[in-house]
Amino acid sequence: MSTRIVRHRPNQSPSPFDSSLGNFFGDFWGASPFFQDPFCETHGSTKYQMTPAMDVCEEEHKFIAQMDLPGFDPDEVSVEIEDNALIIHGKRASSSEDNSGKYLRNERMSGSFYQKLQFPASANLEEAECSSKNGVLTIEIPKREESKRKSLKVKLLK
Repeated sequence: MSTRIVRHRPNQSPSPFDSSLGNFFGDFWGASPFFQDPFCETHGSTKYQMTPAMDVCEEEHKFIAQMDLPGFDPDEVSVEIEDNALIIHGKRASSSEDNSGKYLRNERMSGSFYQKLQFPASANLEEAECSSKNGVLTIEIPKREESKRKSLKVKLLK
């Protein structure tokens, strides 16, 4: 049996048709994905919403979510639990704001991201653990012990 983890993004289109139609018109008007940063999505003409790459795998006793967050300060990343979902958001300041020098080239993206992962009831999010190493956020979520079937004795009432 396969488990499905649902990933939500703000302003996400409700259906795949709507999403691809938006990409079609974006490409038609010149927003070619060839020239876009894979770490970011365009919403409108110039506004960017970061969408870090993420993997979620299911093992026998746990789920593991890993998100690439190069250049993010762990203090600027937040992981919260709400209604059997993980909410991960963070921000990265622009390097041009930190330096008074004149930039000849400034390509590193700054901004924020928001991701919501809905997990099945078998995920024990209250016991989840987060760690960060080499720009990769890792979240391990143990599975709940499966409930065992219990038999009840029927009492005869007089």
